[in-house]
Amino acid sequence: MSSTILLAPLKGDAPPEVSRRIPMLPEEIIAEILLRIPVKSLLQFRCVCKSWKSIISDPQFVKKHLHRSTTDANFSRHRVVFSTETDTQFVIDGIIECSIHSLFNNPATSVDASYRMTPCFKVVGSCNGLLCLASITEESSWVRLWNPTTRWVSKIFPYLGDGWRTSVNSSVVFGFGHDHLIDNYKVVSIFYTDGHGLPKTVKVCTLGDNSWTQMQSFPSSTRIFYDSGKFVGGSLNWLVVRSDGPCYYFVVSFNLAKETCDQLLLPDNDSDQFLPHAVEVLRDSLCFTYGLKGTHFVLWLMKEYGVKESWTKLVTIPYVDIGVSGNFFGPTIFSIRSETGEVLFGVNFNQIAIYNPRDNTLRYPQIKDYVKLFDPVVYIESMVSPCC
Repeated sequence: MSSTILLAPLKGDAPPEVSRRIPMLPEEIIAEILLRIPVKSLLQFRCVCKSWKSIISDPQFVKKHLHRSTTDANFSRHRVVFSTETDTQFVIDGIIECSIHSLFNNPATSVDASYRMTPCFKVVGSCNGLLCLASITEESSWVRLWNPTTRWVSKIFPYLGDGWRTSVNSSVVFGFGHDHLIDNYKVVSIFYTDGHGLPKTVKVCTLGDNSWTQMQSFPSSTRIFYDSGKFVGGSLNWLVVRSDGPCYYFVVSFNLAKETCDQLLLPDNDSDQFLPHAVEVLRDSLCFTYGLKGTHFVLWLMKEYGVKESWTKLVTIPYVDIGVSGNFFGPTIFSIRSETGEVLFGVNFNQIAIYNPRDNTLRYPQIKDYVKLFDPVVYIESMVSPCC
């Protein structure tokens, strides 16, 4: 008869002979088992005993758990949040979240959670399971961080100032990421004015600081092509176009540790009908999408961050196959399966599609009860809850 292995201490007073018969697993083995458990279960398991609480709360365990979740090829801990429109006035007034794994594997996916946007805010970034929320209106401005899995919410970042309120001729864009040198999180905000999309003021704030620091290093003669910076390689990345000469597109890379900017070159393209769409993050790498000759959508991935020669073309999808014309902003990439190359993306705010490059087929998963979906942001379930 095989012996029973316990993962938790016996409750009550067990007879001595019973305690001797039941072996206890070493703490290292228990930690390895717990690394495979979803975050919401781990939050409950902290109540099992003091040793479990100590293991689960250890910062190194939190980092290992996040790494395992990030590299999960089945996307079982990857989620996507959308802004939604629930009335007929084109007013975005809520956000929903659902599973990437479910979108890949089920024809119909249920919404796992929904949140009202009061006051109105926007998800402007994702890093290590944290979402950056911002509200910039004519009346007020605020920024804070949120972990949807643990429900942890940071204190509101310092006030940006009256000059940062938006108007008809001004706007604010953001970037959010992790500074590995100080093991803390930073938010970058860029204020545009005069209706030309030229950066007027750039500020950066570290979680826990009492003020925003104004920066001078962001190129002044560029117009940001997409609003939120994408965090990869320790840097925030924006697709931009020069405004002081011939039309020239590139990526501005803002290193969060050094707080300096650099320029990343895009893959070569010899077509005169080249329409850049956006930069995104896939497989923890920077990717770039554009339209070609008004007929095709093209996806490239930078295998080695900062090295132009490492740009690799992943897929080319005819617009006609996804039922759109070439004069739209372009699909928004959510995820890509390493083993099959299948690409999950959104089209025109009301459709989600999966393209399989092996046989050039498309399928269309649905999110139940929702039609209009905006501004998708992917995050990974984690227990990260940084202290200010």
